[in-house]
Formats: sequence, C-alpha cells, structure tokens
Amino acid sequence: MEDICIAEFQGQWLPHLEDLQYKLRPGMIKLTWTSLNIEGYLHRLHNGLVKLEQLIINMNDIMVNRIENNLQALSKTVLIDLPQEAKALSLDVFAQMLEVWIRVES
Repeated sequence: MEDICIAEFQGQWLPHLEDLQYKLRPGMIKLTWTSLNIEGYLHRLHNGLVKLEQLIINMNDIMVNRIENNLQALSKTVLIDLPQEAKALSLDVFAQMLEVWIRVES
C-alpha cells in the first residue's frame, strides 16, 4: 500500500493505520484455523483495507489534482515584467514598474 501513498500525507492516516492494526489483532491473538468466526474476521479486515485504500486514493487525488495543478498554474503566472538586463532597481523604480504592469494587465 505504501507504493500508492504520497509521503506528505503519511501522518494523516496514522489513526486509520492504528484502526487497521486493531482489526488485525484478533487474528494474531485469538483466532486459530479451527475458529468459527474467521469469516467475520476476514470480512472486517477486508472492509478496513478497502476503506484505507480509498482514503489514500482520495488524498492522493486531492494532492495531485487540486494542490499540485494549482501550484503549477500559479507558477506560470507573471507577477511583474522585469527588465532582461541584470541591474539593481531602486524601490521607487520597482514600484513604478509594478504600477505600470498592473495597469497594463488589468
């Protein structure tokens, strides 16, 4: 499951991983191959895995389709048109250039 997880969100699903560990615990402590409630245990475990996988998919979708795409679009936005020659600008000149740029782009 780690191969589909984006690292930035791994701390967010810690409670869900703990819940999954809680669901695994009976299989490690109580159940044997002759237990009568293995079917219910497997059903609860499968539902927990499906829920965790859906959560990870949704979080990855949020990260890729909302956050990263918006950051990509924002990174292409020109805030001011600076001159190509490398020279220092005074604050007043920079403020004037910014005002002109805003008027032109508005």
